[in-house]
Amino acid sequence: MRSKTMRSVDHPELPLARTADRVDVPLELVVKQPSFAGAIALCVQLSGLEDKEVYLALEIDAGHWSRIMKGDAHFPVNKLNDLMDMCGNEAPLMW
Repeated sequence: MRSKTMRSVDHPELPLARTADRVDVPLELVVKQPSFAGAIALCVQLSGLEDKEVYLALEIDAGHWSRIMKGDAHFPVNKLNDLMDMCGNEAPLMW
């Protein structure tokens, strides 16, 4: 239930701003991924970031993120560069 006295603008939720260190991903590991969703999952996994850190920073709905990770939804390509910058690797691009 929303508060009647506080507006969401007064107390915005701050996105987690942690980024991963740069990682060189072996091409052999990337080509083993069966799908683009697998390459995105690999990208996130190699970063050491939690899924929640990634989807909140990218402003992707949690339910949509879950479907992306299962391969049931498409990753928004306009956020691909942000994902790779945050995760410190280019596994999806290499795929």
